[in-house]
Formats: sequence, C-alpha cells, structure tokens
Amino acid sequence: MATYGASVETEGSSRRKPATPKGYESSVEFLLEMRKRYSRGRNSDEHNERAGRDDARFVIGHGQWDEEVERRRRAKHKPVLTFDRLQAFVAQVVNNRLMNETEIRVFPDKAGTKEIAQLREGLIRSIYKNSYADFARDEAQKYQVIGGQGAFCLSIDYVSDDVFEQEIRIKHVADPYAIVIDDMSVEPTGADAEWGFVDEDVPLDVYRKRYPWAGTNSFNNSFQESTKIPWFTEDSVRVTSYWRMVVDGTKTLALYQDGTTHDVTDMEEFEYAMFVAVRPDGEPYIREVPNRYAQMYLCSGDEVLEGPYNYPLSSLPIYRVPGWEVSDGERLYRWGVTRKLKDPIRLHNYARSVQAEQLVATPRNNYLTSQAAIKGYENRWRNAASSDDPFLFYQDGEQAPVHVPPPPLDPNLIAAAEQTMQDLRDISNIHEASLGAPSNEVSKVAIQQRQAVSDVGTFIYQDRLRMADERCAKNINELIPYIYDTQRMVTVYGDDNKPVMQMINDPSDPNSDVTAGKYALTVTVGPSTVTKRQLAAEQMTSFMNAIGPAAEKYLDLLVDAQDWPQTGEWKRRAQLSLPDGYIPEDELTPEQQQARQMQQQMQEMAQQIEKAAAETEIALKQAKASEAEARAEQAKASAYKAISDARARMMDVQGNLEDDQFERIMKMVDQHNSLESEDRDFDLKSVITPAQ
Repeated sequence: MATYGASVETEGSSRRKPATPKGYESSVEFLLEMRKRYSRGRNSDEHNERAGRDDARFVIGHGQWDEEVERRRRAKHKPVLTFDRLQAFVAQVVNNRLMNETEIRVFPDKAGTKEIAQLREGLIRSIYKNSYADFARDEAQKYQVIGGQGAFCLSIDYVSDDVFEQEIRIKHVADPYAIVIDDMSVEPTGADAEWGFVDEDVPLDVYRKRYPWAGTNSFNNSFQESTKIPWFTEDSVRVTSYWRMVVDGTKTLALYQDGTTHDVTDMEEFEYAMFVAVRPDGEPYIREVPNRYAQMYLCSGDEVLEGPYNYPLSSLPIYRVPGWEVSDGERLYRWGVTRKLKDPIRLHNYARSVQAEQLVATPRNNYLTSQAAIKGYENRWRNAASSDDPFLFYQDGEQAPVHVPPPPLDPNLIAAAEQTMQDLRDISNIHEASLGAPSNEVSKVAIQQRQAVSDVGTFIYQDRLRMADERCAKNINELIPYIYDTQRMVTVYGDDNKPVMQMINDPSDPNSDVTAGKYALTVTVGPSTVTKRQLAAEQMTSFMNAIGPAAEKYLDLLVDAQDWPQTGEWKRRAQLSLPDGYIPEDELTPEQQQARQMQQQMQEMAQQIEKAAAETEIALKQAKASEAEARAEQAKASAYKAISDARARMMDVQGNLEDDQFERIMKMVDQHNSLESEDRDFDLKSVITPAQ
C-alpha cells in the first residue's frame, strides 16, 4: 500500500504527471473505467437531480405558477401574484437543526483508555470547529430539505506550506449534485459505495498554471456529448476527486493474549509468536484478511492530474444527506419538503391573485341618480372618490343620488386561500405553533407539545443528517492515528466547548498517545450548549431554593451555569468559601491554593492550641490529686497521733477508777474514736474522689 497522506503543493507550483495507476496497462484504461462509472452514476440518479434542481428554482420563486395559466393571465393583464409561503416551512426544518448541536462521544474499545478517549473526543470537536463543519452540514441539510439531497465531504491537507503536519477538515459542497455515488449503493449516506466522485469547476487559467503538462485540446467531444456532462467549457475545466475502495493483497492479523488485535504483516513470526493467544487445539489466533482502504485520484475528463492518495478508511469520505427515499422497484426517488407543497402553493397563488383581480375591478364609488339631479355637477360626482372637496351638490327639487356599495369579495375565494394554507400545514406536518402563528394552544406546555408534533413529522431530515455526521466522525476517528501521528500541540474542546491546548503523542505521557488502541463513538443531536446551560441554571436554582442553607456548598456550580458578565470572578469568590475536598487540587487557582494553605495552617494552629489546653487541664487535675493525697496522709497521721494521746490519757486515769467505771469510760472513748474515724474517712473521700 502506498504511504498515507496527500502531497499538497502551492497553487503556483508545477505538479508532476502521476504514474500509471496500479493494475492498469495505461492511464487511458484507468480513465475509461472512471468515465464509465461516472456516467453510470449520473444517469442512474438523473431523475432525482433534475427534480431537485427544479425544487431549488421553485424555492427561489421560479415555477410557482403553472406556465400556461400564467401566460394567459399576463396576456389579459390580470394580476399574477406570488406569495412565498414555502420559505417559512423550509426555514422551520432547517432552523430547528441550527438550534441544536451534534454531540460526539468517544469510548474505549480495544486496548483503549478513558483518558485517550476523552482526548480523541476533544480533538474531533476541534476538527469540526476549525473546519467550520457547522456551515458545511447546515448547507447540506438546507438542500436536503429543499430538493431531497445535500452533501459534504472530508479533505486532508498540510497545516501550512512550511510544515509536514497534516490536518483533517470537513469540506462544504456548494452544489449538492456535484457528488456522484456508486449506483449500486443502498445505504442512505453512501456508506456501502465502492466508488464516488466530488466535482469542482476550476477556472481555465488556474488549471493551466497548476497542471501545465495537461493539455486542454485533448478533451473528447464525442464523450462529452454522449454523457451530457460539460467537462470542458471556454472558461473552466471540470476536475473531479475520484474515490474508490481498493483491495490490495492481504494482511495478517494476530489476536494477542491481552485481547488486542495487531497487524503483523511486516513482522517475522518469532517477533509476535510469544504474544499470540492460542486456541484449545493449540492453533494460534492468526488470520489473513483483505487489505482494504480508500484511494483518491484527481482527474479531468482525459487526464490523471494527481494521486494516488491512500487512506485507511472503512468507507468513502463522501457523505450524502438525503431526505425521503422511496423505491418503486425500478428507481429510487428522493425528495424534501418542497416537492409535495408545490401544487398547494400554486393554487394559493391563484386564489389570492383572483382576489386581487376582484379588488381591482371593484369600483370605489357607484351612485344611482337621474341626469336632472346632477345636471351641471357631473364632474364633481365622477371625481368624488379622489377629490378633497367635502361637498357634493345636486339640483334643487330633485331626488338626491343614492350611493350603491361595491359587491363583497367572493367568499369561496377566501375559503380556497385558507384551505390551501391548511393543505400546506397538513402535507408538511408543520402547524401554526411551529410557524409562530397564534393557535388554540395558550400554555407553554401545550405549545411545546404542538411543536413536538411538527418535530416528529420532520424528524427524518434530522436523523439522516445524524447518520452522515456519525459516519463522518467514524472516518475521522479512523484517520486520527495516521494524520495526527507526531508529537504536536493541538487545541481540544471539552464538553463545555471551552478550548484547551494539549500536547499529543508525548513520549513521557502515555495518556497522550492518540495512535494507540481502538475506540468507538456515538453521535446524538440535542439542544445547543446555550440552551442546555439555561435549562440547567433554572433547575439548579430551584434545587438550591429547596435545600436551603445547604445550598452554600453548591453555589460555585450554580454560578458556573450562568451567562452573567464576569462569571469566572463570581465562581472564584464562591469557591473561596468552600471547605477542603470540594474542589480537586488540579483545578485550584494559585490564589485558591494560597487561601487553602492559609486555612490549613490556621486549622493546624487551632489543633495545637486545643491540644496544649487539654494537656494543661490534665496536668492541673493531676496536681490537685497529688495535693489531696498529701493532705489525706497528713490528716491520717494527725488522727493516729490523737488516738495515741487519748490512749495515754486513758492509761493515766485507769489507775484511779474502779474496774466497772473504767470499762464504761473505755466504751465511750472507743465509740467517740469510731465516730471521729468515720468523719475523717468521709472528709478524705470528698477530697480524693474528684482527682480520680
């Protein structure tokens, strides 16, 4: 296979004549096949192209009258009015798309990571934005709604003339019928096409300057006449990008033990054998598959101008955006909103023109009178409608003239005009609420439900565009590992459509390698980012009102959902009051990091003070306990001394008393000593207990 990527030169440079395409004996043989395919594709879809171009002329204003009816009315100098009601119906479908956004999500598939999936997703968004993809796709849908077919395509070019880095762009196709797709293709967007063309008319002087070796006198007039295709005119040359799916030999795929699939075509068996998974019977998971890719040549009618450019794509990067498609078994017919509204619009124009005809023919003033009554004042009465004189005279003695009112407009004409408008709404399924006219619905919910009916009736147009978007995003995802295969700084867009500079394929960062792994994607169409932000802000405000004081923890999120001036400053100040843990470290600004450090230091100081206070309190309690214990020991010693003194006195008295008197006295002393001892024990407990 040839190397991937196109060799692009400056406009003023002289390109070399390409070699004979592989598999053909000469360029003549290759061009003959190309022209046959081109003619076959054009002829098979000629009826749709002719009808679609007529639809476009109708929207412009041509053909909104039957030719014969218009000729007769103009010959009789009758009004031939055109009321362009169609534009509102086309705009309703197209503008509904403009109010929505296409959302692309990338997911890891085989050997992929979530981080690289997000990086690829942001890169695809960047490609869409940098190539003005919205314009290309909006124009495609405009022609889809008008004539049943729109189109856009991919292009690959160098970023500038002095670098080797390439980029992917979504290209606008100005003429929706400038594309020709394989007539055997049945998929609406052309995903199964084996070949296709994208035409472009190049000014003759530019063509000669760009391809000086390509003669302009070699165009085959008989070929041009047989195909009815103007490949060459006095002022321009038709140049076409001829795309085809090519199978060039085979390639060897191996399933590794980690579940990933690798192309081992150019590897020796010993290099991959140890990594390959093995079947239960001992055979390795290895198979041969066709080496299939997309190839493009740039050609004129009789010259191969550039190529080949080969790209690892699963389908051609040409995206047809069809409207309704219905086959009668022989041909496939394609149409948009305009086709079925032509007759009601013509009838509406006729009814309104006949109304105007009656208005013109209706006299403004008719009077019933006798000649004698207005004798001498005839001119006054004839010019009464245009005169500023407030007085009209008639002869004395005669009966005053009687004013005769003009006949009313034919109510049948008014009813016919109203009926044609209802026909337009019924056929298109776009009703009053969607067109902005007042209707029976008065509440917001009722109007939205009515509009939803119209959206459902025209959803096929949105869905066909989504299908083209999805295939386009898939092709971009396939090209990313080959086009963005070097280390470079790129702009990626997040979910909030905010741009961020990102280094890709950085050897020191495995999560920046966009060439590794396989990834799948989905495409959905929904409300724009602005609309979703407005709805989110309303719902978040209601939620915060409901939770009361706890709303302080969510204040920064509420501010971020608003579209106020200086929203970032509001959010920054709201985040300063949040406790630790609510904002990730990598999202903190330097000011917030400094504030968080100060807060942490204050918390540490508070903890140290609290710890010191606790230790002081414990020491104080221990000191009080020690003091109480010393006092208890002292009281106990005093008690023992008092007891000893008492016993000594008792011994002295004992000799002077009789035995019975001595015993009574001793009992009284023992009782007294017992009471004193109990009193001391009670006092000691009251002192010692608080310290325990």
